[in-house]
Amino acid sequence: MFGLIFRNEWEKIWARKKFLFIAGTLVIILATVGFAWRTEQSMLQQLSAQSPAASIAQAIQQTKAQLKTASAKQKPLLRQQLAQQEAAQVQIEQSTPQTGTMRTASDLKRLSQASGSGPNAGQSALLIALDHYRLAHGITRFNTARDSGLRLLGLVFSGPAVIMFAMMVVGFSNDTVSGERQDHTIPFLFLHGFQRGRILAAKVLATSALVALQALASAVGIFALASIVMGVGPAYAPHALGIRMQTSKNSFAGAPPTVLPVAAQHFFIVSQWQYDIAAVLLAILGLAALVVIMTGISLLSRTVSMSAFLCTILLISTGFWHLLAGSAVIGLDPMVDFNLMAAWNGQTALQSGVAGLGLVWAFAVMALWVVAVGWLSVVRFRRIEP
Repeated sequence: MFGLIFRNEWEKIWARKKFLFIAGTLVIILATVGFAWRTEQSMLQQLSAQSPAASIAQAIQQTKAQLKTASAKQKPLLRQQLAQQEAAQVQIEQSTPQTGTMRTASDLKRLSQASGSGPNAGQSALLIALDHYRLAHGITRFNTARDSGLRLLGLVFSGPAVIMFAMMVVGFSNDTVSGERQDHTIPFLFLHGFQRGRILAAKVLATSALVALQALASAVGIFALASIVMGVGPAYAPHALGIRMQTSKNSFAGAPPTVLPVAAQHFFIVSQWQYDIAAVLLAILGLAALVVIMTGISLLSRTVSMSAFLCTILLISTGFWHLLAGSAVIGLDPMVDFNLMAAWNGQTALQSGVAGLGLVWAFAVMALWVVAVGWLSVVRFRRIEP
């Protein structure tokens, strides 16, 4: 029985939203890969301009320019200087790794010497643990300025870019119920005698399935296109999860508190491929929770325009929380907590200034929202007049 209801809701939402699904997926893939590629090129150009190779190349150009206007007595000295500069250039090119690349052993030695018991001890412990992981997995060099298919996949599903999928949730969910109420087609759902709770559950599941399908399609597309443009990347690049944060009092009056990672025992490290899989799955789970909330808003709205307006207000709510930086109230906003991977890797706490906004908090808040909105939606849906 429920399978028939779900199939009916799936066919309806696919008929209405398939163009949005296809267009949105293509835009997400092209926009994220294009933006990442341009950002990478810009960073590499800046690093290249600051490198010793760039300095010696500039000096060679200056010496060649001087040779053209120099007198006969000056030319032998300038030619000797040019030969020395070119020899130095060859030596630098042979000994210096690719722009932005760091040697893991050298970085570990530097961090170990600089580590201490000060306020940055937790950050140092984290970076040292990442270098130990790299060496254990044979990664002797790494480049934080370069993106790849694997790295970009994790960044998209754990960073600010995940808001694009939340925007798609608004597009898929805002007229789930309000559209049928506005078109006066909802009474036909009740003619078959199906339980209203099952009808509502089928609507939520059908929309969640469409959102999950788009997330998976986007993940495959982003990985494939980014791998072609920027390379696949190392599968065992390390990522730290479970980072607990602590609030450090700022010495300046009125300044927001600084949030820092704590000691090494409060995090664990996973490889890039594990991080990517977890990021995608947690993103789907968070987006499914948003579907429940957006469907509830649609149910409480009498028109599609009103539903879209309210869903958009919720979507952009995070833009106003900077006014309450450091306040725990921020953590009650589902748009802050739905990015579960950001909560797990400490980014939510770091950006909000609230040390306690970790994965457990995010799960708890989203679960409360789902239960509360789900219960209200069922109650409201049962009271809709045929």
